Parts: sequence; C-alpha cells; structure tokens
Amino acid sequence: MSQNEYTVIAGGEIFVFTKDQLESEPDNYFAVYFLGTHEEAIDGANEMTLQIEPLLFKIIQAHLRGYVALPIPDACIPPYMTRANALQNLLRDVDFFGLNRLKELVLEEIQPQYRYMSSLKSQQRFQLRVRKSPE
Repeated sequence: MSQNEYTVIAGGEIFVFTKDQLESEPDNYFAVYFLGTHEEAIDGANEMTLQIEPLLFKIIQAHLRGYVALPIPDACIPPYMTRANALQNLLRDVDFFGLNRLKELVLEEIQPQYRYMSSLKSQQRFQLRVRKSPE
C-alpha cells in the first residue's frame, strides 16, 4: 500500500482512499483520523475498522471519490432495509463522519421539499448581502 493510501474496513469489506479523497470534504472524521491531530494520525495509522453496513459505506466512498452518489442505487440498499431506512441510516452515518455536503444531499433525497427550502435560504442570504450604494 502506498504512503498516500488509507484503508477503511467497513463491516468486513475493504475500502481504500487516497489522501486527496479524504481531504475532499473538509474536516471529516476520516481526514482527522488519518491526517489530522488525532492520536492515530500522529502515530501514522493507515487503517481503521468500522462495524457499519458496507453497502451504505459504498455511497460514502463514491462521494469522497468525487462521484455523484445519489439517488441511492438499489444495489446499495441492504436486503434487510427499506429504501427509507437505508437513507435514514446513511444520514446518521454521514452526520457522524462530518460529511456535511453529503448530508445535505441525503436530506434532499429524504425530503424533496428540503431542496426548495435550502434554495430559498440561499436566495435570502444573497438578498441580505446585497446593499445599494449611496447615490
């Protein structure tokens, strides 16, 4: 394994990431664990083991690789979960791992109206920042 590769074993399945992929989402759990000030990073760890659902973790891996990961493909829904439960569990995982951009996408998938509300909030922020210059 290269110095710039990091392994996450999720539910027994191996996922390999590069440094750039880990840093693609600022301040996430994996970047801090492997690259930050976490004790394991200081000790030079390049592997971690998680007891989580590997099918859902595939979505996280795709996201960190820069791919469009949602809507969630049927192949990534564990056979013992409904689509709604898989999305709720994915939301819990991405929230725990500090993957805020992916969290927003999962929320949009769970609640389509969330996209509209987020859009309105963005427009309101923009409107609040626009000031007319004195004439």
